[in-house]
Amino acid sequence: MPTENAGRSKFLGLADVYSKYRPSYPTEKDSSVAAEISRICAKWCGDYLIRKSLNTPMRKSAEELSGFFDNFETKIFRNDLHFDKQALIGNRLSRSYSLKEGDEHFDEYKAELAEMFERYAENGVITIPNVTECYLGEVIRQQRATTA
Repeated sequence: MPTENAGRSKFLGLADVYSKYRPSYPTEKDSSVAAEISRICAKWCGDYLIRKSLNTPMRKSAEELSGFFDNFETKIFRNDLHFDKQALIGNRLSRSYSLKEGDEHFDEYKAELAEMFERYAENGVITIPNVTECYLGEVIRQQRATTA
């Protein structure tokens, strides 16, 4: 005999618990801080635009995820990044596309990041708008092909 919740995801509503204290909001791709970082990286780092285009796009459709999840919910919540000057520069230098010490224009790249930090920092910290996208559900188990 079917239960009252038959056919409903057992995860229904659970994602709300995880994001209860973090309000959902749309992506802030066009924030001035993010745009300035993107401009600096595109100016100095040759692979930046190529690498950026390889990133996993936000807001995957249910159709794209249906091969991985059976039933799922999507939650998007604000998860801003906060850096002091050293952490911001270190974060940018750790990227695969970044110039490395000894590369031509490395010092100019670091100096422009430091100048940008000074323009946007408040009380010694810069905030970069960021969102986290979560998928909460059951992963589909695929049968492995066996060879005879």
